[in-house]
Amino acid sequence: MRIFVTGATGFLGRSLVPALEKNGHQVTGVSSLQCNLLRSEGLCRFDERYDQIWHLAAWTQAGDFCLRHPGDQWIINQLINTNLLDWWRTHEAAAV
Repeated sequence: MRIFVTGATGFLGRSLVPALEKNGHQVTGVSSLQCNLLRSEGLCRFDERYDQIWHLAAWTQAGDFCLRHPGDQWIINQLINTNLLDWWRTHEAAAV
């Protein structure tokens, strides 16, 4: 199975990606260094078809980050989610 993973080097992704690969899946994992999900064109270079998308990326940090950035964290994560969903919608429509 071809699987696309955002947040591949984050807290969850760094365990998930090797586990998926160990189970024989072909994984394309991206981190914030490879792909800026805050920009709508951040995913444009990924044009393969994927059987699954695991969206683990988020703008966050451990500790009281969410208390120091409550509004910003909500808005930025919604932007990340919207950009990923728009890429998936556009990507899937183009592949049909």
